[in-house]
Amino acid sequence: MQNNINVILTAVLFLFAVFIIILKLIQKKSKKLPYKKKEYLLTQAENSFYSVLKLALKDMDVNIFAKMRLCDIVYIPKGTKNWQTYWNKIKSKHVDFIISTKNGNKPLLVIELNDSSHNSIERMERDEFVENVLSAAGIPLIFIPVQHSYNVNDLLNKIKDAILG
Repeated sequence: MQNNINVILTAVLFLFAVFIIILKLIQKKSKKLPYKKKEYLLTQAENSFYSVLKLALKDMDVNIFAKMRLCDIVYIPKGTKNWQTYWNKIKSKHVDFIISTKNGNKPLLVIELNDSSHNSIERMERDEFVENVLSAAGIPLIFIPVQHSYNVNDLLNKIKDAILG
């Protein structure tokens, strides 16, 4: 009799364990993450400018990066008082384009492409903050207004002037 109860109890526990495993598998499938691939990495205006930028810099030994976070370009030295506060201010901000040396990838210049959104007070404050951060780090920044077309030579001259100081 005791043996039958043990067998029944073991069977019930086994079925319960199988039921829990099946439930977990169903929950895992229903908890599919909501992420989707973006159709494009750059906006139409950014892509247009990027094409002109590549053309302007084709004879220079540089790399062009797009949409990098500010904290990937500058850092806060260890031991800085209020390090976390400074980190929080840069960790989520990104810049449009970075020109770097090809060998070593040292940042040479940051380019912000300004559309009408840069006319808002919040965006102007953000742009001023980014400009101050980059200035403190010794990285020049230029703002280029979004246009229907760009003069390649004018763009190259602006870039060279900014890099050479």
